[in-house]
Amino acid sequence: MTENVINRINDLKPELLDACKRLGWKVKESRFLLAAEKEGKRCLIDGRDATGPIFERSLNLWLKDILPSDQVILIAMGFFAPNALKHILKDKGKREKIILVSFGLKDYFDTEFKPKKLQLASPTDLYLELETILRKYGLAVSPVECNYCGKKAIAVCDFCEAMLCKSHFVPCTFCRIPLCHPDVTGKMCFFQHECER
Repeated sequence: MTENVINRINDLKPELLDACKRLGWKVKESRFLLAAEKEGKRCLIDGRDATGPIFERSLNLWLKDILPSDQVILIAMGFFAPNALKHILKDKGKREKIILVSFGLKDYFDTEFKPKKLQLASPTDLYLELETILRKYGLAVSPVECNYCGKKAIAVCDFCEAMLCKSHFVPCTFCRIPLCHPDVTGKMCFFQHECER
């Protein structure tokens, strides 16, 4: 590697292919960045080079052809908007299979990488190798953080779309969707939420 910078997600492909060989993953021909199989499990990695936000609708279109796989890793040069993160967090099937990695570039002129991941799924050895590759580029991927304390986020407030850790959310008594905990955050999302019972 002569340059220690990622210009496109595709720049990661040669190192991912090497990792597949080392780890025993068989690479399949695919229109995605990488599709591999090992011991009957399928892992698919794909990327988007566009900067800026990826909203829920765009994420749904992206996922349309990808699922079902045992593990799906989506890498974005931009970032995943709160409504896209909420879409993954509220769906147990997706939450257990999909890992989102974003570099956090807000626009074309942004050069400061702020890598984040939404990873509640058990990672494959291929995903762990991806994190090792990113560290070679100086990119340590940290979990998406709670808006209130900086701990690992596990939910998104349905009312204000704040990222929430287990200490800062409370589920609605009737519909069970996550909301900002009024006693801990001081926000009134719990009382302003209109339940869809």
